[in-house]
Amino acid sequence: FNAITASCLNQLLSNEPGMLEGRDIEYLHQMRVAVRRQRSVLSIFSPLFPAEFTGIAGELRWLIRQIGTARDWDVFVNETLHRILGVFPQHPAVSRLHAQCEQLRLDHASLARDAVQSKRYTTIMLKLGAWISAEPGMPAAGSSAPPCPATDVPETSLQVFAKKLLSRDRALIDASAQQ
Repeated sequence: FNAITASCLNQLLSNEPGMLEGRDIEYLHQMRVAVRRQRSVLSIFSPLFPAEFTGIAGELRWLIRQIGTARDWDVFVNETLHRILGVFPQHPAVSRLHAQCEQLRLDHASLARDAVQSKRYTTIMLKLGAWISAEPGMPAAGSSAPPCPATDVPETSLQVFAKKLLSRDRALIDASAQQ
């Protein structure tokens, strides 16, 4: 968990300056990938942590909405709509649509930048960093209790994870190279 979280934080923070400067839409894309990975790892490991840490999952949900919408508009305008405009370069309705969507893209990019520059975002980054920096067996910053050891996870939770893993493994074993 700590290794994946550290990797996600590194990916987020290293792409943050480029995203804020708007140099390339890839920075925003990489930030969204990092948040999605972090949300996945939290989901997988959630049975191991105290209930009060589930608040960070809600904060990451907020963040993914902020940057995810901006990324969706980037993809739509720069890829999908760009292709349509290439086929109908002189069509006035397509040109109007492009102009309107470009403005929406810029608006959502601005909202995403505001979110990343917010105190809320900084708090999320600090909480994740503090949590993975806590010594083993010590409570995380802001936590009243240390994460429970894996041996305390109900057997049913481990069995559910094992079944999911085995089902994915079987699918991979039977899959062709292309699949």
